[in-house]
Amino acid sequence: MKHLAQSSLPVLNHGPRRRTGVLGALFLLLASACGGADTGEPDSGVPQVAVCPNSADNGVCLTKVRLTYLDVGYDLSKPVYVNNRVPIQFGITSTSLDATAPATREVAVSFSFVEAHPANPAEPIECASSAIDVALVGDGQEQRFKGFIWPTSLCAALVDKEVNLRVTFDGDEPDTGIDYPAVTFSDAARGDEPNQSCRGAAAPDSRRGCVYDIDLEPTPSDGRASLIDVRFEAMEPASSVALLPYVAPDATGQALAPSLVVQSTLVVNGRDPYISGLAPQDVPPELEALAPGITGDLQFGQAPGELGALTAMPGRATLRYELVPEGASNGWRPLTVGAPDPESGRVAEVVIENLLPGTSNLFAHELFAEGETRAALSEGGEWADVSDFQVRGCFVADFAQEGNEGEADTSDCRVLPVVLVRETPDATSATSLGFNQEFSRKLGNPDRMSIAVTLTTQNQLDRTGASSRIEGAVELEGKLGRSYSVTIARAVGQATLAVNPGDTGYELTVDAFDQRIHSFSRSAPSLEHEEAFSAAKSFAFPNLGFGFGPVRVGFKLSLGGEVGLTTNDSLSLSTEPARCGELLRSEDALGLCGEMARAITPGFNFTASIEGGIDVRIVKAAVVADLDLVNTDFPLTASLAFGQRDNGNLVVLGSVNWELGMQLIRGDVSIVGRVGIRRFSRTLRVHLFSFSSRRFSQTLLDRSMDIAEVLE
Repeated sequence: MKHLAQSSLPVLNHGPRRRTGVLGALFLLLASACGGADTGEPDSGVPQVAVCPNSADNGVCLTKVRLTYLDVGYDLSKPVYVNNRVPIQFGITSTSLDATAPATREVAVSFSFVEAHPANPAEPIECASSAIDVALVGDGQEQRFKGFIWPTSLCAALVDKEVNLRVTFDGDEPDTGIDYPAVTFSDAARGDEPNQSCRGAAAPDSRRGCVYDIDLEPTPSDGRASLIDVRFEAMEPASSVALLPYVAPDATGQALAPSLVVQSTLVVNGRDPYISGLAPQDVPPELEALAPGITGDLQFGQAPGELGALTAMPGRATLRYELVPEGASNGWRPLTVGAPDPESGRVAEVVIENLLPGTSNLFAHELFAEGETRAALSEGGEWADVSDFQVRGCFVADFAQEGNEGEADTSDCRVLPVVLVRETPDATSATSLGFNQEFSRKLGNPDRMSIAVTLTTQNQLDRTGASSRIEGAVELEGKLGRSYSVTIARAVGQATLAVNPGDTGYELTVDAFDQRIHSFSRSAPSLEHEEAFSAAKSFAFPNLGFGFGPVRVGFKLSLGGEVGLTTNDSLSLSTEPARCGELLRSEDALGLCGEMARAITPGFNFTASIEGGIDVRIVKAAVVADLDLVNTDFPLTASLAFGQRDNGNLVVLGSVNWELGMQLIRGDVSIVGRVGIRRFSRTLRVHLFSFSSRRFSQTLLDRSMDIAEVLE
């Protein structure tokens, strides 16, 4: 049994979070199109419907599919508990009618736990995990996939019986035109052709037939209630480099930048993966019409105001983070965490109140080195000369936990190596002076959905004059049945004020979904530009999908939002000595001077909606989504000036401030519905993913010159 772990200026609207409820009509979809590639272009909003023909005489669809590899990543000498997940890896080999032009098709692959020696062979006791949606290429080559299968509450009927695995394709529906029978991997059927096609991870012949004997036991209990087991599945850094931000000795009230951003993933075992309530107002009306009574069923016996009990922690649970030099086994020092509520600043630990069952729960956390930890890292501190460190994150609970013990690592802590870089003040070279900064962050899960933001600014004073550039881009990628990716938005603002008037220029560009939607450019010795550009844009990925019950639910991912760019920029040259002296705060004789004043604010605000569902004989389901992708603005204010002496040397003076406000991917996506076949025969809520991140503000760059400097 597990116990307490020991460890030592906005363009866009940042209003309340908008909830996307029911996202479109239901449609009839058993399988997605075979063959043709999707372009990713916006469409009519109605997902394509296609079913393989009953005969493969047109060469479009797959002809034969076999499970040819199966490995249970679990020590089967230990019991598997009901409602505890089991990792698997499986391989599938498929063929097409025309081997020179292999078909591609999404197929729902469902694994069941089945009675090995049924008293009634015609109706063995069986319970199934929700299907895994895979894209198969019919070229005769084996494709490998990883996933998890769950023995749900329905598997309680298999306790104390010998249990094997069974695989089903597309719900074992007839008349798909594909040779892919359901296969039970038992000793009795080991010699059958579909079984002999499968090999295990052991020696080539010892696992031929892929027979795995599973000891299924009830969910552990303390005598009063079932116990959960929260797994700290992963902790991934946004970068392998941690930063100790520079703080000026005389700074007061300066905002502290994070040293590292990590994404921690938690999974809860011990609760049915497909039971988590949905408020009545969030149940799609179309689904209630197709499956009368499902709104009540999705309360799972809870009053609407008490649905949180299905996902709440049974006691206090937290995530904590610490730092220590590489190779050390003790002496960990704490890292503080950005509070979920930005107004609360930073906290010593993050409280975990709820976890969705049956899926990975991702949390993005900003980690800060302050107090005793910063003192140890700073000049004169114990770790002042150390650059290689370990960061440890630990899940700490005050309640007892117990669950599966057959996985390789069941620790409540995760450790990752980082290299610490200590930030120093920018230095001035003999010929140039730069105010430059970069920012990047990527959150999410590339196997489902992830979003990446990259921001840069370069502000330069050199012997040619002054230049300023700001650029920002946000990219989306993931895999839901098939891979998808797009650059959601990009904005660039470039200004150059040159000593040579003919080289002065100005350019703005704004792109959305890889299309240029706005541009402005001009060349002149002096110029001003002021505008407030904003545009609403949308884009869609049709033909995505996810497993629900025994089948694949197809849907369309739609992206929509606003990209904006507000500018108030001025570039000017002067040959008046008095004006130049005032501008540079210099008594030098300056025959020419230039001033660049910039106030430019790019901003992106995009959300996602998902439209889709299924209405077939055995399954009726719809998608429910609440998903924000990105809400950010990053205003740049810059003042860059130069003056030219009689000998050609430049006197320069500048100041730059760059601020950031950002909220990246957050929300939940699930499929809800009813499955009407025996091994499911229930109302389900299958979670695709759950992301949690906070909105934060950060000063990326703030530097000002007190006196002018001479560039030689």
